[in-house]
Amino acid sequence: MSHKRIPLYEQIEAILAERIRSLPPGARLPSDRDLAQEFGVSFVTARQAVGRLAADGLVERHVGRGTFVVGARLEKNMSGLTSFSEDMGRCGLAVHSQVLECAVRPAGPQVAQALQITENSPVVHIRRVRLADWVPMAIEAVNLHALAFPGLADEDFSRQSLYEVLERRYGVTLAVARGVLSAATPSSEEAQILGIARGTPLLVVCRTAYNRHNEPIEYGESRYRSDRYQVPIEMWSPGRGSARPAQAGGISSYLQPSPI
Repeated sequence: MSHKRIPLYEQIEAILAERIRSLPPGARLPSDRDLAQEFGVSFVTARQAVGRLAADGLVERHVGRGTFVVGARLEKNMSGLTSFSEDMGRCGLAVHSQVLECAVRPAGPQVAQALQITENSPVVHIRRVRLADWVPMAIEAVNLHALAFPGLADEDFSRQSLYEVLERRYGVTLAVARGVLSAATPSSEEAQILGIARGTPLLVVCRTAYNRHNEPIEYGESRYRSDRYQVPIEMWSPGRGSARPAQAGGISSYLQPSPI
């Protein structure tokens, strides 16, 4: 019986993947040339092996700096309505935000429908880059009815959580959000902001958040780096007598931010 020979770059990839498990996040790997010398292979073969590790999200490559280990992923239960600040805080990561836009503008058809207001009504549009330990993780854009939240556009959202402002200043607590999860190709601007290649997909969460009276408060879209997040799912077959957790229903999904 013939045995298929495993390509050298796959063998090196497996060795490096095992080695990475014992390294801390942020650890620097040897250069491709050093790896080629270590394994006695060509530079191209070593580079191909490291490239596969990067494609799997185990390492990050930075031009002029080197290749660095990416940490193990952490879970965020998407059935819970929490802010980015809360999620990253629980992971022990420092939260930072860069405000790209914060202004009042007319509501388009999609925003108006989601917030149940008339088209061209004023909405506060806030678009931010969300960072963890100064690494860009996502781009978030949200819209809120400006008449319901006077002065909201004057807040400094580079330093505070939107949800905290809504609760502290306006007495509004968000209770539930409904939306969809999809994938998209980043624009040139998004790829540059997030520090990713155009070929790296984005995980897109488009949702409307409601208060306890089921009134729409916030309509927004979060565009996450797929090399920092993954979405495992748990599926249960109805009516087969399986011992299902009480909070699970149908398909439960999780968005996992990878620590820096």
